[in-house]
Amino acid sequence: MEALEPLLQRLGIAADALADDTVKGALRANTDRALQAGVFGVPTLQVGDALFWGNDAHGFALAAIDDATLLQDAEMQRLATLPIAAMRPEVAPAR
Repeated sequence: MEALEPLLQRLGIAADALADDTVKGALRANTDRALQAGVFGVPTLQVGDALFWGNDAHGFALAAIDDATLLQDAEMQRLATLPIAAMRPEVAPAR
């Protein structure tokens, strides 16, 4: 918590707000929505229906914005058919 103090002060957020049940509920709801949307990493950017995650994906996301056909390219479509190497395990919601 000590490490967050400067950020909280800059944002004008009281430190005890992080322990508030309303804040925790909102975080849980946002996390659940992100998981259902297919978010896998942070940060995640959405361009249309496509998700781009990780700091190194910004350039790729910008390229997809600049060229709306980029993800429909034959090579991109081939890559989309490759087997999935890792999947997030199903986790029961926290209580």
